[in-house]
Amino acid sequence: MKKIALVVGALSLAVLVACGGGGGSVKEEPKVPDPGNNSNNGTQVTLSITAAKGLAMVGATVTVTDANGTPSTCSSTTDKDGKLSCTLPAGFTAPFVIVAQLDDEKQYSVIPTGGSSSVNVTPLTTVVVAGLSPSGDPAQFASEVKADKTKASADAIKTQVTQLNTNLRAVIDVTVGSGTQVDPLAGSLQANTGTGHDKLLDTVKVSITAPDKDNSVVAKQVISLKADPDATVTTSKDSAAPKPTPISSDKVKAVKEVTDTNPSTLVAELMTRMNACYALPVSDRVAKTDGTGTAAEVKADACKSLFVSSNPALFKSGGALVGAKGAFKSLFSSQADSVVFDRGNLEYIVRNDGAANNGFWVVSYRSTDKDRNIDYGTFALKNVNGVLKQAGNQYDHDTSVSSFVQDREFINDAGSSYLSTGYSLNVADKIDENSKKTIYSKVTVTTPKGKALVLKPTLGCSNLGLVLPDGKVNCTNFVRLNYGYKDATKSGDMPASERSNLFFAPFDSKYTDADLAAIPDQGTWTFEIEFVDASKPKVTQLHRTLSRAPTLGELRKTVFAELTSKAKADLVKNTNYAGAYVFAQNENAQLGGVSDGDFWTVPTEAAAPTKIKIYGRGPTVNNVPGNPFDDAANVLASARSTQIKCSRLTNADAHCDASVAVSASGFYATGARATDLQLNANLPGNSTRSKHFAFYYPNPSGSSGSSAPASAKTLSDFAGTYNITANWQSKGGQATPDESGSNTGSVVINTNGTVAACSVGDFIKCSGGFTLNANKDGVTFSIPASGGTISGTLSGTVNSTYVLSGSLSGEDTDDGSKLTGTLTGQRR
Repeated sequence: MKKIALVVGALSLAVLVACGGGGGSVKEEPKVPDPGNNSNNGTQVTLSITAAKGLAMVGATVTVTDANGTPSTCSSTTDKDGKLSCTLPAGFTAPFVIVAQLDDEKQYSVIPTGGSSSVNVTPLTTVVVAGLSPSGDPAQFASEVKADKTKASADAIKTQVTQLNTNLRAVIDVTVGSGTQVDPLAGSLQANTGTGHDKLLDTVKVSITAPDKDNSVVAKQVISLKADPDATVTTSKDSAAPKPTPISSDKVKAVKEVTDTNPSTLVAELMTRMNACYALPVSDRVAKTDGTGTAAEVKADACKSLFVSSNPALFKSGGALVGAKGAFKSLFSSQADSVVFDRGNLEYIVRNDGAANNGFWVVSYRSTDKDRNIDYGTFALKNVNGVLKQAGNQYDHDTSVSSFVQDREFINDAGSSYLSTGYSLNVADKIDENSKKTIYSKVTVTTPKGKALVLKPTLGCSNLGLVLPDGKVNCTNFVRLNYGYKDATKSGDMPASERSNLFFAPFDSKYTDADLAAIPDQGTWTFEIEFVDASKPKVTQLHRTLSRAPTLGELRKTVFAELTSKAKADLVKNTNYAGAYVFAQNENAQLGGVSDGDFWTVPTEAAAPTKIKIYGRGPTVNNVPGNPFDDAANVLASARSTQIKCSRLTNADAHCDASVAVSASGFYATGARATDLQLNANLPGNSTRSKHFAFYYPNPSGSSGSSAPASAKTLSDFAGTYNITANWQSKGGQATPDESGSNTGSVVINTNGTVAACSVGDFIKCSGGFTLNANKDGVTFSIPASGGTISGTLSGTVNSTYVLSGSLSGEDTDDGSKLTGTLTGQRR
């Protein structure tokens, strides 16, 4: 399902924070089992496992791998408290490496010796395993132990646990007890109690960076405080890196707000209250279900009580208020009946931004609807007397930032396909109701490193676009920090046409994978908003990311959604001539469905798209390309087809049919061209995984990859269906007065240049056809046409990009009137 609330920041793609509970008040050295017989010797060994990550990891799959590299998956998943009793096969030999997995997220732990025992699996145990791993990658530790069992010895583990206690000494003193030694691996852990060890886990967040194959990215572990995300301690595998600096005592003052509460309990209670609201049918939740409901129509106490002062009207996020067409629109939809919210986790507390949302708690969640559609998001909440209440970020403008990766595939030029990674700067355009024009002059975004990027509104684009180095602005808002061809053996810069239309870091100074890996997951981005009405003061809005942009090495391992083979073949057929799909009269973008079946597919490990977008331009008029556009449809995760309608944003936006009103949707203008299709998947962390299909040719000069059709052509190159607009005048008739008008239609050309069919106004019978010109880069045509009492000739030219222009002449034998006019068109 779609997100219930607008987000404040992004969730983390890195390892999330666990929450556990129980003892820890006794001052003791870290517990490590004594060495002993590491083989089961035929006896059954049972592990008592507790997995947690902010709340208990409910439903996690746990796999134990022994010293010989043999894995065994426990017969059941973790229960509501994150607990599991797992009996190992006879003959299993310690050390044991444990992995607890929920979806794409994994936590790791280790047991050095055999015999039944208790073990915790949390982000802090993952830090220990990453420290033990020679590579620094916890995912490789099982194979590393197989090669050298001493890597998981009791002494090695004790060293890592001691280092962890040293790095978090000031935090442990405040949360667990002064001088207490915390044992993350074997200490008592009861999730959601908010005491001792659990309180420590409630206050910290963990991020693990694994090395890449060529070791250009050095492994590291970063622990930060949720109450003060800028307070961090970093441990690196780089031998030249400075020793980790423990979090200082002056940084833990902000922890008090967390330690004085029980975040896990508060978040768990929030999920319970959300579920109680959505367990009600829509008719019980709200008074109006006709698509016009507002906050005033929220009637169920279970739903109203979710909000500050039990008043949904107080909620605001990015300018959106609660309503069927605003925030929490799912309250007004039957599709959201019985939606379940879970995986809640306190991500951070907003600090010192000088705005109304200072002190807000940002909590991540997962939602699953009755059809098993899954989505992820974040809530901005107020802690009101120990109860988390929905408030929204209280911003007036819809802005956000998120990490963004893209697999850009040229369906007509596979050799030019490339991968890119960076950040998406999102500023939704806002149209004044009276002037029907944008209210924004520009938005300046300052990155965490202090670099300023400027976005401006562009005709036809739903969001503000980045100002490119040459001053041009289109619909792109994706800052590409690193990029490379999908064919890893191919080097060099991106095609010039790409760089002139998209935003890339300079090729000679683009971010390396090491640069990207060094970016903190959390960073503050400042949006300074300026208005067309200069009398309005500037507005500043802040956003904090929770995940860095992935490295190119990480991106190469990523699986994306794909088009079905039929859908791709149809797109190639309909776009390989013009490098675009050209809309006919009264046409929308129909992507599969009905008798066409699925349009895209979601391979194993790929994320399901929930937003489908098309990009392009309006009709070309007098050889001037129309304005750019981007239109979208939100879909359920289970969807595999959709229809996208043309959305007209302003009076000057000409990519929709003239019948479409401003702020409405309908058919595309005849001759409008779609050049790109994008499948966007929302991941935990408000990070976007984008599979992009480009129809155009990025190398018109043939400099690399394949290029647009060469200038020398044959008649067969011009075969296809041409959409035609005829503007005509009728004069001199005795039975009727002079008339004028416009008709749209099409002409179908065979591979030998002859006309196969036609339908342009009254002309429904055609003959003749195309003749190749002397330069073989275009054709002329003379097409006798008739229909009813009207007969005449269509004549003109088609150029190398399949744009048609010409004239018509004819006569109506019924009244003797003469018909003249002009023709414009484009091959589909």
